[in-house]
Amino acid sequence: MSSPTPAPHFWNLHPTASAAVDFVFHAFSIINRRSNFPAGSSDTVKISVSLTVDGVAHPSLFRDMGDLGDTERWYGVDLKFSNVNMTPSSDIVMGFVIMNSGHKDSSKVQQVLQQGTDALVKAAAGSIPSTGLWGVAGTAGGLILKGTVDAVLGLVTANCDGIVAADAYEF
Repeated sequence: MSSPTPAPHFWNLHPTASAAVDFVFHAFSIINRRSNFPAGSSDTVKISVSLTVDGVAHPSLFRDMGDLGDTERWYGVDLKFSNVNMTPSSDIVMGFVIMNSGHKDSSKVQQVLQQGTDALVKAAAGSIPSTGLWGVAGTAGGLILKGTVDAVLGLVTANCDGIVAADAYEF
């Protein structure tokens, strides 16, 4: 099977004057399920997205996507920060964490995931290379985030639960 076509990215976000804009985490795809791949039937996917503009943190957003089993397709999320005020020189950091968590209390997962995503964005501010992509999975920050979330939720040895994707972008 071929990989799904990636969703478009809009890297040039800065308006030419002050403006209120929307930031949207639009979609994601599952290439391989975490649950007993290839025999597993589904992952219970949870997503948290955080945003800071000029050092001001906006309340993180969360979505429980439920049990997802299809691979090689896009799943719509559309978590949106609406009417965010910014200028052409604004410093913007947006980050996300996606995890599989079908074996833990959902409200605790939401709380820890949102706190972890907020910490990720805070840590990433000013430390992302000029490419805009941090590549959290391969950094010390990503390992700390994963270790913290896993420890708090007790996921170190829990079935197939855990972080499956995380990153932060600075614009």
